[in-house]
Amino acid sequence: MPKYAQTINIEGHSGRHTEEYERIIFTRGNYSAVEIAGDYNVIIINAGCRFDGKFVVSGDYNKITIHNDVNFNNGILIGSDSSPSVGVGNHIKCLGKTHITRDNAQYNDTNNYALQINGDYTHWEGSGMNTKVVMITTSGKAVTACAIGRNVAGNALSTATKWCIVEKTNFMVLYNGSSHGTTKYTMHVNGGQTDVACGHLIINNWFGSLLGYDSSVSTGQDATSSGGQVLLEGGTTRFVENHIEPVYTGGINLNLAGRRNFVLFNHIGHGGSIGLDMSPADNSVVSGNLVYWNDAKSTSTNAIRVGSGVDRVVVAANRIGNVSSVSDNSSNSSVGNNEGGTL
Repeated sequence: MPKYAQTINIEGHSGRHTEEYERIIFTRGNYSAVEIAGDYNVIIINAGCRFDGKFVVSGDYNKITIHNDVNFNNGILIGSDSSPSVGVGNHIKCLGKTHITRDNAQYNDTNNYALQINGDYTHWEGSGMNTKVVMITTSGKAVTACAIGRNVAGNALSTATKWCIVEKTNFMVLYNGSSHGTTKYTMHVNGGQTDVACGHLIINNWFGSLLGYDSSVSTGQDATSSGGQVLLEGGTTRFVENHIEPVYTGGINLNLAGRRNFVLFNHIGHGGSIGLDMSPADNSVVSGNLVYWNDAKSTSTNAIRVGSGVDRVVVAANRIGNVSSVSDNSSNSSVGNNEGGTL
């Protein structure tokens, strides 16, 4: 039985922790791989901690507070790599400068994530630009700063992750100067399950790639390319008040591939071929967004493209540039009252 009133100080103690209903404090120092396998703990990670192995939260309903100047150098996994029923209901809150990344010398040959959220009811709460989730591109390796409901093989979980909140965090894919091609996402929600009702809320985040739009960088060197910088494949996701910086050249900044989603009041910078692409995206509402180019792109490029076969969507009250209207190939939809033209 837990003693409830005791405080457990973890001083450099890596490995698996199975305490329940306790107050656990990680003191300043270096840690290798750590797993929080117990439930209902209050966990405090003090300033100056560094985790050189993966930090895994497989227990349920833990409240984890991360203080200032904490580094997670080999990624964070909330849940397990295969099931959303593991590691559910955890609330992770960052109070100051927190850096989550992966060592690119240890990338595998499938998919590499900095923050992997698979447990249902996860609440990830950053502290704005002070909380950075960062991946560096490497030739031939697929990287994603944040993945929700996906395993390391790059596939969606057999049962989709649901009801997560991700807010106030800076997600980045940093381009290191070489030609690294496609499959570089700042966020990928689920995968191949466009019709599943996931119920996520993704709000007040910043998504970006190093250097912003640069016309001198070729399409083959795009940090995101055709896949999109942010890819939303799960349904009933609310993507609200986020900022997406431009990709280099080519590609999609926000790829809305799930059904019954809300995309509201986002700032979508755009240096490629499409700012916001909708397919299939049936029954979605896209409104109040600013989608722009960093320089004068031709009128043949699309700020917002509604794909062929998309059904019953509302795309209204968006400000787009440089074209005068939305590219619309949908059916039974309301696409209008969008303000186009050079910004």
